[in-house]
Amino acid sequence: MLIISGVAQLGNIYSSSDLDGDGEADGVTTSSIVQFVVYCLFYVITGLGFLWIEVSDQGDYLLVASGPCRWALCGWGKEKVKYSEIRDFEVAKTCWYTLPEYGCCTGIRLMNQCSCCQCSCCGPTGSLEGGCCGQKTVRLTVNERMFGHEANDDDSDCCLENCCLKNCFGQKCAGECMGGVCGEGCCFSMCFNPCGVNCCAMNTMYISTNDPEGLVNLLKSKTDQLVTL
Repeated sequence: MLIISGVAQLGNIYSSSDLDGDGEADGVTTSSIVQFVVYCLFYVITGLGFLWIEVSDQGDYLLVASGPCRWALCGWGKEKVKYSEIRDFEVAKTCWYTLPEYGCCTGIRLMNQCSCCQCSCCGPTGSLEGGCCGQKTVRLTVNERMFGHEANDDDSDCCLENCCLKNCFGQKCAGECMGGVCGEGCCFSMCFNPCGVNCCAMNTMYISTNDPEGLVNLLKSKTDQLVTL
């Protein structure tokens, strides 16, 4: 939808304003062209940031990553979850259609799309089959921790994503900052956050997958927990 919204910005290339005061619409101007290009690039690149969700087993932890332009999400497109941190899981009917970063202050890590239609080309090679309503959402409940905890990887992350994960996620959010805790609002928390809520903490994760049974079986084998499909 974001990619479509980006292309739809073409409609804004014609300006109906009368900034030159001649009594007529300005039409296509340099300003309207620049505005179209900026908005189009923003929507399209952000949409490409989570066009697909890829889940992989990395031994003692589950790696969930979006693509293909994951770097555009500045750290929000990647999460590592240790199997020892998982408390329960299930195939859920709940769904939240929004950008991953909008999960901030909710305690929920969003790695789901809620897309009713998927194309085989919209994913890593050979990983998806085309069709409708093929995706399901798997909900994980984990021990409370910060977004992006230990998710950075110096060898595989691009410089922008690695920098964001190191400095804006994980334990940085629980550290001291200007007389208070960073994720709680620093020194302003006493005025705006008297309950001491950390906006970067999470205890629930939603993951989109076209193979919910395979993911649940993996979680069963790794956590020794049972769940009903």
